[in-house]
Amino acid sequence: MRWTALLLLLAACANAPQRAADPLAEGIALRNQGQIRLSVDALTMAKARAPDDRARAVASGELGVSLMAARRLAEARRELDAAAASLDGADRARYLVDLANLEMLEHQPDAARDRLREARTLAAADPLTRATIDLQLARLADGNERVALVESASKSLDAARSVPARQHLALGARALEQGSLALEIADRHLALAHDAALASGDVALLVEVDDVLSQRYEDADRFDEASRFVAEGLGRSAEATPGLAHVHLLWRQGRLASREHRYELARASYLRAVAEVEALRPDIPIEYEDGNSSFRRTLAPIYLGLAEQLLRQAPSQSAAEQQGTLQRVRNVVELLKQTELQDYLGDRCIVAAETAAGVVEGTAILYPIIFADRLEMLVETRRGITRFSTAVTARTLTRTANEMASTFRAAPRGGMGAARELYDWLVRPLEPILQGESIDTLVIVPDGVLRLVPFAALHDGKGYLVEKLAVATVPGLSMTNVAPSAPGPATALVAGLSEPGPVVDKLPAGVAQTILGPGTSRSPTKLREALSLPGVKREVDGVARTLSGETLMDSAFTAKQFERRFTEGRYRVVHIASHGVFGGSASASFIMTYDELLTMDRLQGMLGESAGRNAAIDLLTLSACETAEGDDRSPLGISGAALKAHAKSAVGTLWPVEDTAAEKVMQSFYEGLRAGKQTKARALRDAQLKLLRDPRYEHPFFWAPFIVVGNWL
Repeated sequence: MRWTALLLLLAACANAPQRAADPLAEGIALRNQGQIRLSVDALTMAKARAPDDRARAVASGELGVSLMAARRLAEARRELDAAAASLDGADRARYLVDLANLEMLEHQPDAARDRLREARTLAAADPLTRATIDLQLARLADGNERVALVESASKSLDAARSVPARQHLALGARALEQGSLALEIADRHLALAHDAALASGDVALLVEVDDVLSQRYEDADRFDEASRFVAEGLGRSAEATPGLAHVHLLWRQGRLASREHRYELARASYLRAVAEVEALRPDIPIEYEDGNSSFRRTLAPIYLGLAEQLLRQAPSQSAAEQQGTLQRVRNVVELLKQTELQDYLGDRCIVAAETAAGVVEGTAILYPIIFADRLEMLVETRRGITRFSTAVTARTLTRTANEMASTFRAAPRGGMGAARELYDWLVRPLEPILQGESIDTLVIVPDGVLRLVPFAALHDGKGYLVEKLAVATVPGLSMTNVAPSAPGPATALVAGLSEPGPVVDKLPAGVAQTILGPGTSRSPTKLREALSLPGVKREVDGVARTLSGETLMDSAFTAKQFERRFTEGRYRVVHIASHGVFGGSASASFIMTYDELLTMDRLQGMLGESAGRNAAIDLLTLSACETAEGDDRSPLGISGAALKAHAKSAVGTLWPVEDTAAEKVMQSFYEGLRAGKQTKARALRDAQLKLLRDPRYEHPFFWAPFIVVGNWL
């Protein structure tokens, strides 16, 4: 449910001990309003001005809660540990609860459960804190146990002399999650929260209560009552600082209005919701307290809802008005893509928009937008934006895309039926534009499952798309530096790992087990054998002959040596031929050096921090890395790696590549770039065509996984 995003803040406020005056109270109030950065500033000041050790510990604890909401988890842990260590009894229990919240964000449920159980013992005589702990334990429980914990929390609040309105709200919201099993409890505590907030005159809290109540009635299909609470909440919002509750109310108003065919109101509501999201986005946590991403649960549906309302409006407009509307849809999709990459990287700050540039002659930008009942596509060329709509459901599209990706990934056979279907849906409608405007490069901004699809291998029944066009992928045009490459020879840092060293001992357990197979005991020797890449030596030698620069191979390719060589040199190309996995988030992604795992954050530290004193990286090539099978977020890792390394573009692979095929593609690709007359997209196309025309490698299994991401010029 949408309001789950607020529960961390609600629980934190409910846990807070009696506070001193400003700036501590100010910092807590700012956090409750969703103003997280300002809250951190105020609470940092409160800690510095604390008059005694206890006040300093409380300020540390509250600062830790706000840092946690800002996704600054390491700093949050330091502050919360300090608070818990300096306090005892119920005060210590309160910050143990916050540490449990932190451990749930870090996907450590057992550690979180232990913290909560200790806190429950310490808070045995404090019904308010005990109720909060039971609600948190409910998050980690299943079925009947979860309902029993909600009931226990309700009894604790009933036994308390004075219950803050926010604690009633937190309990009511948690009870709603249990459906009909705890609906009576939910309704009672939400009513108490509403009455208490009304009596106190806390307008911001009333808005949050209206948000949860409107969601409660929307979920029950009681739309008139839902609309009443939406109207009340929006009316009150004029008197309060806008926050996530206000965004949710606008979003819900848009949904309800669209359901009633009041499309003008729906469009206006979504426009206001997106405007509020953009204002609040730096303060919206990447991941909510229940472990779900804010992007998938809240932000993406709001952006998509606005796009749908704008598209609904377009057919009734003049040609000139339609162009304006389609540009607005394109801009909304760009905002969506920026937020999605921020979500993947776990960082609101690193993804910045580039200066918008016009579409290059001969290039078409394709924006597929997947809705539940259809596929919408925007195609932008020098002549403007054209819209296409295909009547294929999201479920069918997802099934077909996964079939093509998994079949091509598995072995050099099959998969052509799905490749033809996807061509018919995604490319055939565009053919008049592609031919009429002499398009030679198609740049795709893929949506969802389409990130797993090797577009170059789409098939029209006679041939592959790569035989007609060069193909590139961008996370979003607004995140792509489209400046042409600097003239002159490209100096390269080339690193390869054919025989891994101590790094095998540092592989995550799940990755090692996947490599060795189920039931196989972990053995460094077996891991080294399984991870051997005998063709890498030939690939590295070939790249080194084509591009001048430095080479690090096997034991010379240590993390420290790679960092030192890069920071001392001026490289326009960084080529890494080593195992790597891009998973569903940046934290689940890495590249192997001889001795250590190179995480995205470390990649940023090595390459990004050197960007100011070295020539900009034009190309980061990751020739033996792969995206996680079946995870439509994992290809974002290639974009993320380029972004972390401050590289204009990247070449990566969607699945593990056969050694000789990789060697041949890389050699041809760099030879094409060295000539200086081809874009990266065209150079990769020529390299893929050369392999395609070799009978031994004609199946897409060998040549299709290679993709250019980012600047294709």
